[in-house]
Amino acid sequence: MVKYFENYQPTIMSNPVTKRFIECHDKLKEENKVASSRQFALAIDTAPQSLNQVLKGKRDVTVMNVMALVETFGANAEYLLAGYGPMFKEQDEQFKPVKENKIMYVPIDAHAGYCDQFHETVSKDELEFFSVPGYQPNYGEHRCFDVAGDSMEPTLFCGDKIICSLVSPDNAYSNLRDNYVYVIITHGDIVVKRVVNNLKKNGTLLIKSDNNFYTNREIEGHEIKEVWMVKLKISPFMSNPANMRNAFHTEIDGLKQTIKTQADTMQMMNKSLECLLKKSR
Repeated sequence: MVKYFENYQPTIMSNPVTKRFIECHDKLKEENKVASSRQFALAIDTAPQSLNQVLKGKRDVTVMNVMALVETFGANAEYLLAGYGPMFKEQDEQFKPVKENKIMYVPIDAHAGYCDQFHETVSKDELEFFSVPGYQPNYGEHRCFDVAGDSMEPTLFCGDKIICSLVSPDNAYSNLRDNYVYVIITHGDIVVKRVVNNLKKNGTLLIKSDNNFYTNREIEGHEIKEVWMVKLKISPFMSNPANMRNAFHTEIDGLKQTIKTQADTMQMMNKSLECLLKKSR
């Protein structure tokens, strides 16, 4: 992390810093380094509405916003904090491009590490980031998880990949929506389920499977580490379901014919055995 921020806490910044932050924003737009304030907000991982409040002078910028400006666009920390030096670092006058690959993929073999102190057990550098055409993450963190098992069939199948956005834990996840599908991260497990939010009522989250074979269960609120709302699924290609059904029915018809042939054979053997018994008398 930039050394100028070592002793700073994530609190509201003073007005002079906010003013210089806005100057950097305006400079980036003037030189077409960003197409709009919205693009700038997404690049520094903040809500466009929050940035709009800063630009209108209704609130001060935060340390996290300033740090993101320094790291993403090469702004000069000394200029932002104290007004010294150039507005941007002199690195061949090049700015870092806006990050487009913002979705982190957490494969099955990384799930256990994710549950057990993700930032220590599973290094972010070892995981893949990607983007999906047509899916534009607005702000916040995004993850892609693999679906394992059949508990969410027919909604989700084993091998599907689900793209999720992080749910803020504000008010103890009181904003979780009943019967929506979420990925729930606990201290020892990662599950994808529909939920019924009973956190205010009795401090639990009821999780339900779409496959009726599985029973519902409850998760205590204190066990929850993270919650991710499922936004998109990516499924492996399957051949035409009609063709699959036809093949299945053909196989069943073949089994029926085999059983009928065996039944006819056994009936003939029984008749032959009865004839032999009559003759022996």
